[in-house]
Amino acid sequence: IGLYGVSLGGYVSSLVAGLEDGLACIVAGIPMDDFPLAAQDNMPWIMRRYDDEFELDWRVIRAITHVVSPLALKPRIPLAGRFIYAGIADRVVKPEHPRALWRHWDQPEIHWFSGGHVLGAFHRSVLPFLASSLRRAGMVAPPPST
Repeated sequence: IGLYGVSLGGYVSSLVAGLEDGLACIVAGIPMDDFPLAAQDNMPWIMRRYDDEFELDWRVIRAITHVVSPLALKPRIPLAGRFIYAGIADRVVKPEHPRALWRHWDQPEIHWFSGGHVLGAFHRSVLPFLASSLRRAGMVAPPPST
């Protein structure tokens, strides 16, 4: 059994990688790993302008939410079964999220596509990466020889 998730599913699959034993592989597509950072990055300018009045302590928020971050858990899937892909122009899940997961997961294979978040899973380079990853993890049979 393997697990593949995209966007929020990428977060969930990378979280499950640290909770579940016996999975053959995890493919985390466009995974977010730090929701407070994403909230800060995407906060409307008007809220930033009045940040002091909202009294948001991002260090406290980050500490509270760290327990539900894939970065808080050691992956239970062997390194050869961990795969990540992400977009270099993604403004929702900025590249620092998948890069942090990549480092935390001991630098498994990662595929960067030239694009953003919304259509990332449909980028022409993602399907070959996904097929190759699943094949190497033993989830998909190799293509027949001609």
